[in-house]
Formats: sequence, structure tokens, C-alpha cells
Amino acid sequence: MAREMPGYFFFFGGYEFTKSLMIKHGGQSEELGLLKTTIAGGIGGICLWTSIFPFDVVKSRIQIQSSKESMNKVLITILRQEGIKGLYNGLTPTLLRTFPSTGALFVAYEYSKVYMTKTLQD
Repeated sequence: MAREMPGYFFFFGGYEFTKSLMIKHGGQSEELGLLKTTIAGGIGGICLWTSIFPFDVVKSRIQIQSSKESMNKVLITILRQEGIKGLYNGLTPTLLRTFPSTGALFVAYEYSKVYMTKTLQD
């Protein structure tokens, strides 16, 4: 819950906010085109991972170590031993991976939505 709910808030919020910045005044989101939709999706993915990464690091440490310790205790241990940087260890490759993948995800979503809407109207 601590990871997924805020993460998806930032995922869709980042996507929609970025789209709103790129839409011409009075325009529709369907008019953005492939490149701008990809960029908005990529930024949404970056917002997601940046917001949840500390929780993901804690979850991964618990899984790797087969730990029975609480999430809070593992979090405090990481902070004491590695500092805040320890909670973001590995973020750069994750962001490099997420930008094209979430960009493609939102392109597929938007174009599928347009296609299905047109198909159902015909």
C-alpha cells in the first residue's frame, strides 16, 4: 500500500500534468501525437519510480535477505548505514528503463482508446 498507491498517484498525475502542459489552448489530448504522448508517459514513469523507489529498495532488501524484520526497521537500518542515498541506489538505470517503456505504454493506451472509440461508433 505504501508503495503502490502513492506511486500510481504520481504515475497518472505526472502523465496528465505533462499532457496538460503540452496541449495547445483549447486542444484535445488526442491531438498530442506520438512523440508528445511518449514524453508525457515517460515523465509519468519517472514520477512513479522517483516517488516509490525508497519503498522498493526496502522491499527488495527484505526479499533478498529473507528478513523477518519490519519494513520500518529495515528502512531505519538503511538510513543509518548508508544514508538517504542508500534508498535511491539503482534509481538511474530504473529511470532510463522506465522512460521508453512507460512512454510506449501510454502510446498504446491512447491509440487503442481512439481506435476502439471510432470502431464502436461505426
